[in-house]
Amino acid sequence: MMENYRRQQGDAPRSDKMLKVRNILNLIFMLCVVIGIIIYFNSGQTKSAYFFFAAIAVKMIEITIRLIKR
Repeated sequence: MMENYRRQQGDAPRSDKMLKVRNILNLIFMLCVVIGIIIYFNSGQTKSAYFFFAAIAVKMIEITIRLIKR
């Protein structure tokens, strides 16, 4: 739906390569969060914090890529 809107507005479609990279980074982000939640409820806060910090770092990278490509 968004691509149709962009085509109507005259914007070029996004690079497929960058979209794939962003999708992979989002997948890694979601996996880190889910693993962090599972570890949080099974082991404790300290071990799960590493996965949450990694998830935040991955998300920041994805956002940076999104903002740079505008």
